[in-house]
Amino acid sequence: MSAGIEFKILGQSMERVTIIFGTILITWGILVSLISQSGSITSMIPAFFGLPTALLGFMSVQRPEKQKVFMHIAAVFGLLVFLAGLDLFRGLSSENGAFSNPWADASKLFMLISGGGFSYLCIQSFKHARRLRQFETVEKSG
Repeated sequence: MSAGIEFKILGQSMERVTIIFGTILITWGILVSLISQSGSITSMIPAFFGLPTALLGFMSVQRPEKQKVFMHIAAVFGLLVFLAGLDLFRGLSSENGAFSNPWADASKLFMLISGGGFSYLCIQSFKHARRLRQFETVEKSG
């Protein structure tokens, strides 16, 4: 894809956004685990999603011929992050109520919002790529 018509968010390519998103998830998981002094592996769930996401973004940059596959897999991870964040609503209906475990629920809220936002950006990027391909097809045939 030409650099001038590439889908960008705040001047960043979607591959770079994917690396940043994955890195933020990793950082969030580590910080929440340290700050909350959690002995539970579940506090690292954002990091578990962030590592493959960041790696997929990095691999997309390193292997542009496989970019489409890597970015589609990264989009699936973004959707999984969003779906994991939906667990926040289960806590709302429990007898202890929302934020009875503030760090866990903050992580769920963070995953819900960030995963939803990343998924939205992925969809916009894919739509942009499809429109660009259709435009290039019309240009070649016309």
